Amino acid sequence: MKRLLAKYERVAPHARDYTALLRDTNVFGAGRDLEWDEDARQKLAVMLAEAEAQHDLTAAWQCLSGGPAYDVNAMKVSCELEYWAFFEPHHVRRMLYIGSGAYPHIALYALARLPELQIDGVDMTPHCTVLCSAVAARLRFAERLRARTARGEDLDPDSIHSYDAFFLSSAVRPKNAIIEFLLRHRRPHALIYAREDQAHPHFYEPVEIEHPDVFSARRARALWQTAKGELPPLPEGCEL
Repeated sequence: MKRLLAKYERVAPHARDYTALLRDTNVFGAGRDLEWDEDARQKLAVMLAEAEAQHDLTAAWQCLSGGPAYDVNAMKVSCELEYWAFFEPHHVRRMLYIGSGAYPHIALYALARLPELQIDGVDMTPHCTVLCSAVAARLRFAERLRARTARGEDLDPDSIHSYDAFFLSSAVRPKNAIIEFLLRHRRPHALIYAREDQAHPHFYEPVEIEHPDVFSARRARALWQTAKGELPPLPEGCEL
């Protein structure tokens, strides 16, 4: 990990290759033999978060400038899988998105397909809240996608009870503690979808809670494989 950290420290944050960083840290590939070092792990985690944030911000600015739609394949998302496994079959109507970021791809994907869907997004980073709100207005979703600055662990229990579904981004921490908190205060049978990155467990917290109303990314992929006879495609660097 120390050698890998040294490699990427020589590159400015805005110039780091996100896909290369994913490949180098993938525990099923180039990262399987990385020698553990906690200090290096923490710094690499920050680099991954910065690289992912750059894609998020680029997508938002392209949208706001009237440019072409951003290629979601450039990020670790699978809107088709998540829509198929979670949104469409469960008739999600009012959802809280924790860690929504500046350009919530899956939220925009679902809003375009489900006219009755409403989403509240929360993110701990204020500029992400502002950009998300601007993106929603630009795409005419201002009444159906509302963003505010908040931490997942600080949510009001009464407000949690008002949603029929919850969505957690892969970068949310403490992910499992927040899931437990949601399970305690949600309305009966409200569903939770939590992204996770199996290929990078040192940097993105895996979902450890098993509950019939909690959908992890692993569960969604297993459902897809059973129904379609093949695993859903994963972005380069995230292969299992």
